[in-house]
Amino acid sequence: MNLKKRFGNLFILIGSVLLVLFFISDYLDQVNGWFLLFGLIFFAFGVRLAWKGRTPPEPSQRFRMVKKFMGGQDKDKKEKKDQKKS
Repeated sequence: MNLKKRFGNLFILIGSVLLVLFFISDYLDQVNGWFLLFGLIFFAFGVRLAWKGRTPPEPSQRFRMVKKFMGGQDKDKKEKKDQKKS
């Protein structure tokens, strides 16, 4: 997990806690709008960081034996063969 995603998760957690505090203060009839404002800001910023920090998934190795027996080749092997021909 990279650093951007970790900070994003931290800000999502902080934003969620602030939003919960806002709803608790609303329930107690002592509404504090700062909790809502900062909760939404932290949550949105955290989602943005976590979304930007994601990494693409690794290619699946499922059915590699079946593909091998059926004569299928990986994309990397095909690209290497094409480069050798050129």
